Amino acid sequence: MNQCFRQKTAVLNLLLIATRKTSTRLLIPGHSACKSRLYSSTSSRHFQTMDGISFVGTSARGITKEVEIPVPWGIIAGKTYGDPTKFPVLCTHGWLDNCNTFDALIPHLPQDNFFVMIDFPGHGSSSPLHKGMTYTMYLYISVLQRVVKYYNWEKFSILGHSLGGNVGALFSGTYPETVDKLILIDVLGLYPVPAEKGPKQLRESIRGYLELEENPSKFDACYDYETAKQRLLKANKSLTENSADILLERGTKKLENGSFSFTRDPRHRLKYPVSMSPEVGLTFIRKVEADTLHIIAQSGMLRHKVSGAGTKLIEDIINSFSNVQSKELVEVEGKHHVHLCNPEAVADHIINFLSKPHRSNLGQKKTDSSNM
Repeated sequence: MNQCFRQKTAVLNLLLIATRKTSTRLLIPGHSACKSRLYSSTSSRHFQTMDGISFVGTSARGITKEVEIPVPWGIIAGKTYGDPTKFPVLCTHGWLDNCNTFDALIPHLPQDNFFVMIDFPGHGSSSPLHKGMTYTMYLYISVLQRVVKYYNWEKFSILGHSLGGNVGALFSGTYPETVDKLILIDVLGLYPVPAEKGPKQLRESIRGYLELEENPSKFDACYDYETAKQRLLKANKSLTENSADILLERGTKKLENGSFSFTRDPRHRLKYPVSMSPEVGLTFIRKVEADTLHIIAQSGMLRHKVSGAGTKLIEDIINSFSNVQSKELVEVEGKHHVHLCNPEAVADHIINFLSKPHRSNLGQKKTDSSNM
């Protein structure tokens, strides 16, 4: 690998893990004690905020319908919107978020498609993995395939934000014949770790998992609602007061004593035990055949972390989607959670992209390596 490529992948790696480093501030000293919920997966559907306003999710308001997909470790929870006989779109959220991340966007989208929004394992209302199991990007790819099999889809599209966009891109490279369109919001589609860092990352991951199993209360916390909200806002500068309420509606659980705990599995704060090198990641990307739309927020994670000569990095990675028939890049006003905080900025781009004809080679599985 040449020096130029090493520099680009190093910058990209720092860029894409920045969210994880800042979000670890979500749980800090000073919280009240509460019973360990390492393997709990239940969340509330509505609650009363300090100002007395009851925030109610889209399912409780009749806009979406709840769904529970059985898996060996429990359920993959989610919501659906639109006519189930229409062409499906699988929507995937970002790290430590949940499928409520699409709540503000969904009402702007027409029911010409069937949208399925899922919580990744250990997020929102989905079951966490069993004790002793580990989370990886490869697991998330298999989760998407479980959803596909549950609905018996032969062809569908993917709409992903942040981590969910990376998972969607890797899935599209794994099952290229099944994905018609791929929409990535403020993410490039790669989460590479230089191969030489793999052993150290694995060691740190194992240590973290074992420490958490030995002392699960280390990451246990409960708060009054306003404190939980302020912690979320502090860790995610791209959120607004309203968007934080939306995520917390599905991302917190109200306890008997009136306090709140986060529903996401604390193991998500640990490093992945299995990393993906730039060489492997680019191989996945070059296998993608889905028509691709990158939506970049002007004040988002990518533009905030990469400036000057680094802006060419974004173009170079997007150009790695070299096996697609159609590829688009648009920039919109907003921050990393633009789809949640300013859905009008992305809705028309998504609607127009999804309304385009299906790609000509959809459903045609290749058996050779010509697209490597």
